[in-house]
Amino acid sequence: MTTLGILGGGPYARLIAQAAQRIGINAAVLAEDEFGPAMQVTGLGVTGSWDDDEVLAAFADAVDAVTCEGGHVPPARAAFVAQRGRRIHPDADVLACIQNKSQLKQTLHAAGLPVAPFAAISAQDDLRVFGAQHGYPILLWASEGGATNDQPAWIKSEQDIAPVWERLADSPMPLLAEKPISPKREWALVVVRGQDGRIVTYPVVEVLRWKGLPHVIRAHQRGFDHPGQDLGKAVVEALKGVGAFDIALMELADGGLMVGEVSPGVHDAGLFTIEGCLTSQFENHVRAVLGLPLGWTDMVKPAAVTVNCLGVGKPMPGPRDFARALSYRGAHLYWYGERDCREGQKMGHVTAIHESLAEAERIARMAAGDLMSASAWFV
Repeated sequence: MTTLGILGGGPYARLIAQAAQRIGINAAVLAEDEFGPAMQVTGLGVTGSWDDDEVLAAFADAVDAVTCEGGHVPPARAAFVAQRGRRIHPDADVLACIQNKSQLKQTLHAAGLPVAPFAAISAQDDLRVFGAQHGYPILLWASEGGATNDQPAWIKSEQDIAPVWERLADSPMPLLAEKPISPKREWALVVVRGQDGRIVTYPVVEVLRWKGLPHVIRAHQRGFDHPGQDLGKAVVEALKGVGAFDIALMELADGGLMVGEVSPGVHDAGLFTIEGCLTSQFENHVRAVLGLPLGWTDMVKPAAVTVNCLGVGKPMPGPRDFARALSYRGAHLYWYGERDCREGQKMGHVTAIHESLAEAERIARMAAGDLMSASAWFV
């Protein structure tokens, strides 16, 4: 029986494992937390760190192929797996490109795709020139070990350049300057590319955020006709990646689209596909990694809405909360098995599918609202 190894043991790894098991594939998980969400659904869990050569080698040797729960696995670790003779997707090259914001921007720009204005920065004067061309504020990104740090420095005016530069003086050069974009609306889509180069897409979805976190995802079959479909395909073609990819799209004031973040692997934008499509993003990701034929992505009903259950720092929901959430007709609840309920922690999600987008959203919001504080789900 084929065994797929998963690096990471969080909620996405849990859903990947369950999708693999559904189509007759064993799922092995390597994670540091022996009680993490993915460890709870497989008997092939290995507790350890992928930074440990001995642990990673033994894990790779015991499976047929490897995937990553997200895009945070160091490229060197993916290359190590490949050197053991195991295919891994996303591979080291894709991880290195996506983790390095400068490399990703240059790759997308070279492919003719619309991205926010950016420039490599090696001196303070470069920032002044960039500010004169594109205005302020400016985001200044630094890299460490080839990966771009998560938190950029904000330069709100020319007067901020000198003090910010002094703080980042020890960062590897060049830095990356980027013009922040305030989108009129935020869209996203999941694109899956197989080993044979075949690409399937899911509908472009609208993403609503709560405190910066993806919270409500609205999907409609009209999303298959959205112009972002072509952008999503072009991004994955430019990366030559295999597996699922999340493409964030920003709608500008004039109605134009710009490519935002690119994330390798399954994502919030495709949670609705478990019930909402003929083949979920999780199953298609598994198929792609293993070289199997990709499944159809047609929506089962015209509309689907997912509401992420985000923690607000309060105790876990109790049995009565779950009973209420499960009482709504058409509400599909997924609880991930996290042990803590911290603010912003993704505890689970609820999806509803319906002929009406408004009705699907009403059902999903009500079920999620019975599990989590109202402040976490009313947006």
